[in-house]
Amino acid sequence: MNKQDFIKILSSNLKNISLYEKNDIISDYDEHFEVAIKNGKTEEEIIKTLGDPIQIAKGYLFNKLLVNAEEKKSLNNLLKIVFASFGLGLVNAIIFTIPLFFIILFLLIVYIFSFSAVLTGIFMLFSIFNTDMYIVHLSPFTMLCFSTSILCVGLLMCIVCFYLAKLIYSLLLKYFKFNLNIILGK
Repeated sequence: MNKQDFIKILSSNLKNISLYEKNDIISDYDEHFEVAIKNGKTEEEIIKTLGDPIQIAKGYLFNKLLVNAEEKKSLNNLLKIVFASFGLGLVNAIIFTIPLFFIILFLLIVYIFSFSAVLTGIFMLFSIFNTDMYIVHLSPFTMLCFSTSILCVGLLMCIVCFYLAKLIYSLLLKYFKFNLNIILGK
């Protein structure tokens, strides 16, 4: 493989990147070749040092997804990063997918539990006014205190889940950046 083949493969694999960014990346690699050739290296040595142009392109695409996910936080952007990480390596995908599954499962269970607590609190509040709906026969004041407590705990858990999800999202982005740097050898 020579410089032109390297640049051609790199350019053809830089999909979903603006023409300006693509030209900037290509010019950076052209400049890298020029400097290295002036220092006495051959094109083959330079290519061996740089690595596989397909992996380099995947790294740039992955980085673009990371930047998009930081700018616009959404589950869709996070899923795009997860699926793009599969392209960076099977071992990486396996190592990441299993913990991600359990994290999402944990968040889902906590969300379900907190929404259930909110609904139970609301149901118990309404049961104060309708004696046919009594689950447990307690005085109205006791039911009011008990239902309000359950409702407040449920709402508090929803708030905690929201901030926990935001924290996990930012930690996942940091992990992906760290992972990308390892893969690209930075």
